[in-house]
Parts: sequence; structure tokens; C-alpha cells
Amino acid sequence: MQKIPKKEIGDLIRLGIMGELHQIREKLRFFEKKYKASLEEVQQTVPGRGENYELDDDLLEWTAYKRTEEDQMRKLEDIKHEQFQLA
Repeated sequence: MQKIPKKEIGDLIRLGIMGELHQIREKLRFFEKKYKASLEEVQQTVPGRGENYELDDDLLEWTAYKRTEEDQMRKLEDIKHEQFQLA
């Protein structure tokens, strides 16, 4: 049986998360470019826009990407401090 240090496993996991973050941030930039505003700015203008199904769909997706980015950043912090367990 071979032993692998926890730090090496953390490094591998961190690389995977960083790849995912890159893709997530590309999508976030896409929406910011499309609407020429941040998610928060667009959300503030929604009540006065009336029905806009494309915007509604984009906001759902945009919000999900933003939450996923935040979750991945928390995971990176945990890995940085070796606050994870192997199953």
C-alpha cells in the first residue's frame, strides 16, 4: 500500500477546483458583458422591467454560477488550511 500525503491530495483537488472556477468565471463575465453590469446591478433593475423571460432565465443561471463560485472559493480556503477529510 502506498501512502500519499494529505497535502498532495489537497493540491490535486485544488487544481480541479481552479479549473472549474475558470469556467464559472467565464460564464460570469459573459453575463456581465451581455448586460454591461454586475449581477447586483441587474437584479436591482428587474422590478421595473416587466416580463422578460430571457432576463429571468439568465438571472437564474447567473445567480447559480455566482453561488457556485462562492462555494468553490470556500472549498479552496478549506483545502488551503487542510480542513478536509479523505473518505
